[in-house]
Amino acid sequence: MAAPLGPPPTLDAWSVDAIVRSGSSAAAFAEAARAAAAALTPGKPAAAADVAAPAEDAAALVAACATLFCNAAAAGMDGTALMGAVADAGVPSVRASTLASAFEESRSHIADAVATRGAPVDRVAGFRWRADQLRRSTSGAAVNEPVLVLSLDTLACLPKGGRGPEASRAAQSLTMEAGPQEAAALLRSVTEALEAADRLIAPQAKAAAGRAK
Repeated sequence: MAAPLGPPPTLDAWSVDAIVRSGSSAAAFAEAARAAAAALTPGKPAAAADVAAPAEDAAALVAACATLFCNAAAAGMDGTALMGAVADAGVPSVRASTLASAFEESRSHIADAVATRGAPVDRVAGFRWRADQLRRSTSGAAVNEPVLVLSLDTLACLPKGGRGPEASRAAQSLTMEAGPQEAAALLRSVTEALEAADRLIAPQAKAAAGRAK
């Protein structure tokens, strides 16, 4: 059986899924799309609390719409291209059209903002793990092997009023499995990242110490 089509590489899969699963009304979704476009436009901040939907759903919708708008701007899409892409990814046609309209109204401003500040990225909010032992498998995986279940919690960020990202909404969690070797490789990568960060900070700390003398 062929695998089901998923979101194109230019679109964030979590955002598409959040829009597909949201039970908000058409009017509430349109408000969320407009709020997301305005929040990405310098000088036109919009808060999730202004959206006519339940608070938690409003937050997720604004975050999801904003992320897709940034995806589209970074990929050089116009409203028509965005509508086709999200529709292909499974977003209902009415919502796809609403997204396209909100994006097209502010497309040039969103593109400028993304080019200047870069697309907003999620911030790490937490990390959890547990160690299991696989005893039986129907997929042919090795049994009696240790498995680590890793969960990474993040907060969606959205530029607000041109003054930098504000992590105020929409937590999401990514859970994955890893064997000991994969976990060790991940640890080495994180250690290398921390060492690189230390090298970036060291010259600044040295310069600050020199000024203090």
